[in-house]
Amino acid sequence: MSNNPLNTPQREVAGRTTIGKFDYQFHWALLKALHYYKEGTEFILCVEYHDDVLFIIRDNSDVPLDHENDAIELVQVKAVKGGFTRAAITKTTEKSPNSIIGKMILGASGKEFETRVKSLGLVSSAGFSELKHKDNNEYET
Repeated sequence: MSNNPLNTPQREVAGRTTIGKFDYQFHWALLKALHYYKEGTEFILCVEYHDDVLFIIRDNSDVPLDHENDAIELVQVKAVKGGFTRAAITKTTEKSPNSIIGKMILGASGKEFETRVKSLGLVSSAGFSELKHKDNNEYET
């Protein structure tokens, strides 16, 4: 195998990491879609459109898509090595003045569909840590 000319070092290998993150995002979206399907919820799924994952939850399929009562769910899906902490999702810096949560809010604020946003979600492949309710129970993850 050492005679294979492709066994030389690659110029860049970031694609391997990137495809894994998109793969996780796609599979999470598919799982959520199957959940809605099982519930009998009518929905439209968009990936990489306004956010990592966007669901339009249909109020009534007999009316056009832009019906005022259709709800929108925007979800950031992160494939990360370590779990998110409260500090990590609220961290701001001079270079990046918006936290992860701040960017999620800005993604919906001021948009024509803002009033239809039912939820903003953050999904982490490694989970969340240090997140507690005031009564010391863990948040649902």
